[in-house]
Amino acid sequence: MGSSLPYDAEVEYLESTSTSKQYIDTGITDSWDGLVVTLDISVTDATGERDFFGSINPSGGYNYAGCFRNLNNGFVLQIGSPYVRYGQNDGGRHIHIYDAINKTCSLDGSTTPASTLTWRGSGNNTFKLFQRVSINGNIQSPSDNKLYASQFVKDGVLVRDYIPVRVGNTGCLYDKVTNALFYNANPNGIPFLFGNDK
Repeated sequence: MGSSLPYDAEVEYLESTSTSKQYIDTGITDSWDGLVVTLDISVTDATGERDFFGSINPSGGYNYAGCFRNLNNGFVLQIGSPYVRYGQNDGGRHIHIYDAINKTCSLDGSTTPASTLTWRGSGNNTFKLFQRVSINGNIQSPSDNKLYASQFVKDGVLVRDYIPVRVGNTGCLYDKVTNALFYNANPNGIPFLFGNDK
């Protein structure tokens, strides 16, 4: 690792818990226009509803992906009221891709059409990783999950390329596009858990 990098080591994963509710604010406006999101994650608790990505606007227009117990632990992409199921959660590591350009969602390369979704957003909030967070900071259906990597591509341009790292004993995400560190944005201040150094 070069000395110019602002972290001490890459780690296997960053981990949130539903009790501590850690999350990352990507700073990306919650509009789906031209957006493709890739999440390399594992949802480690599949009981009930676990929302591991997204945003909420109380005045309408919300979007998230989650694991729903009443849908037999199926992964779901929901934008507004409609939703699409796109696979089963087994607690393992999976790659999720939400493609607003082609109107599809996929799990480990298995693609599900999602043209029934409106692929819109409020435009008043930002996308969050690890939890679905409202514009006023409320976290609904908190998630226990591990994130190994994530990318956001907007209009064909890579705008976020996250990897999990640690700075001392603090886990965070490093964005290889902006060369910035993204720390837990939950004001409760409880730090992320993280895996071993790579």
